[in-house]
Amino acid sequence: MKKWYLPVLLITLFAFTGCSKGTLKQDEQQIIGIWEATYSNSLGSGSQTPNFGEGTYQFDYGHSFSFTGRSGTAYMGKWLIRNQLTNTYCDNCKTEIPRSLLINATNSDSREQISDLFNEIRFTGTDQFSATLTIGTQTYTFKFRRK
Repeated sequence: MKKWYLPVLLITLFAFTGCSKGTLKQDEQQIIGIWEATYSNSLGSGSQTPNFGEGTYQFDYGHSFSFTGRSGTAYMGKWLIRNQLTNTYCDNCKTEIPRSLLINATNSDSREQISDLFNEIRFTGTDQFSATLTIGTQTYTFKFRRK
């Protein structure tokens, strides 16, 4: 009877340990809700601006998404969080795997379709996260706060 204790213990330890502080599924659950986004920083030069800027973002289950900009223009579409590919190895298992956020939506009136890829998102609590977006030589940093 004691022979099965060691294999079960080892399997349990491996199943509940890992290098990442958060998992992709946790980030997907945490982003669900309504968020208000503002620019917090812009570095670099260039005249291009993000397709999705300051405004209200709503991330729903099933990866459905809506955005309403400051001007009142509304878009509906899809969102996806994914792991970024990195060449770094787990160093003492204290690093987080960078996550990126892809959003793609269409304006129902004009049929204009837009998308942006936030290069890295970082949750800094249950009610806030930051995201960076690079367009050409310019990098924008957004701050998202739950409404």
